[in-house]
Amino acid sequence: MPRQPQRRAGEQFGGWTLREPIKPGSNAEVWQAERGNDVGALKVMNRRRDRGDNEPNRRFDRETRLQRQLTAERFPGILPILDAFDPGDSSVQRAWIVTPLAKPMPKVMPSLTVGERVAAIEEIASTLARLHSRGITHRDIKPDNLFRYQERWVIGDFGLVQTDDEDEESITEASAVLGPRFFMAHEMVTAAATADGAPADVFSLAKTLWVVLTGQNYPPPGPQQPHEPLVQLATYVEHPRLGTLDLLIARATALSPADRPTAREVAGELSSWGSELAFVTPVQHGGLEAVRARLARSTQPGLQLQAAQQDLEQHVQRTFDTLSAALAPIHQAYLIPGLPPPVTERTRLITDVTALHNLVLIGREQGEPTGMRVRITHSLPRRSNFLGGGERWVSLSSGFGMRREINGTLYLTVGHVITRYDRSPRLLDPAVPYRSGPAGSASVAHACRDLTNSLVVGIEPALAVFLEHVENLG
Repeated sequence: MPRQPQRRAGEQFGGWTLREPIKPGSNAEVWQAERGNDVGALKVMNRRRDRGDNEPNRRFDRETRLQRQLTAERFPGILPILDAFDPGDSSVQRAWIVTPLAKPMPKVMPSLTVGERVAAIEEIASTLARLHSRGITHRDIKPDNLFRYQERWVIGDFGLVQTDDEDEESITEASAVLGPRFFMAHEMVTAAATADGAPADVFSLAKTLWVVLTGQNYPPPGPQQPHEPLVQLATYVEHPRLGTLDLLIARATALSPADRPTAREVAGELSSWGSELAFVTPVQHGGLEAVRARLARSTQPGLQLQAAQQDLEQHVQRTFDTLSAALAPIHQAYLIPGLPPPVTERTRLITDVTALHNLVLIGREQGEPTGMRVRITHSLPRRSNFLGGGERWVSLSSGFGMRREINGTLYLTVGHVITRYDRSPRLLDPAVPYRSGPAGSASVAHACRDLTNSLVVGIEPALAVFLEHVENLG
């Protein structure tokens, strides 16, 4: 059931008269308002300013001050302010602000082509980049807060804005959740008061890009992986070059803010995508050579993507080879008289990497081989044919595992695991380290060094635990 507005037509704020409701809300309402011959969109707070200090009004004061400043500077890409209450006037009972009437993005998108929709998000990304360079983050990016105004795409509704010269924790409680529902980054749910708003803006912008391209009302939750059909753009819209945008959305919705591109990088990628579209024009009687030239240009993006994928595969293989070579001292250490020689083999490493946990089991028989291990086993013969008289054995597996995300991020981990005939595999160090970074990056090279050092340091305690199990088998 639609929310009923709290204000009534005919009410006045600063000489502006409310005429028709535009958008009711729990904290504020937006009305079409008039003052003489002027018409605008008036946003008014529901809560009175004289009823004690409260977060919504403090945010509205900040929104008003910032939009006044940006409007005075003629800052490009934002919805300007026409009029507003004076935050310093204690006699004002309800805070209000007036902006020009503009067309919300959802109402304009159905009439635009795929290329025009991408160009719209590129323009918004460029504005975000300029805001971020000033230490200003919006934190409420969604289609309803983006507008078409004077033939430009602009950002409006700065109700959750943050600037680098203000203490966000003084306004936001530690447990608060900030941002646009369905478009919100993970860190704005778990730590909104301290999270960096710039990567959160990029996350929300990527979700917005997905929504405006697919025509859906809401995006899927969380990070988006383009190998999943339900999030692929091609499932909802036809265009020959959507795969590149799928990859961009995947990077921009990464769980870790550090793995996301900047707003400026997003704008650059979307600009390049749009520039490549310029080549796709009808051939005007150019003959065979014109068609051949056009084909050569049209295949360049695919060839570049293929070359980038091959380069990524080479980086991944080099990382695997580096970690594999580090198992040589472990193999040597596990050459123990009385035991069968150690076996070095590919392994299936199961990793569940989240912000809080890294669970590792080496040697489980499922999944693809994604790592290497050195394994030693001690076994005793069967004692009888009766229940409980089977072979008794214990194994120690020491090695590494890798998991590669579609966006090229590598997750690396190492560990020592004990497996017995009578129980499930057990990780010896529950705080086993893991590292991540883009394939081929310096951070991955450092991770390889640190993780292999950690693995080698753990050889002696791992063998000591293995010895206890060997003695207990008897």
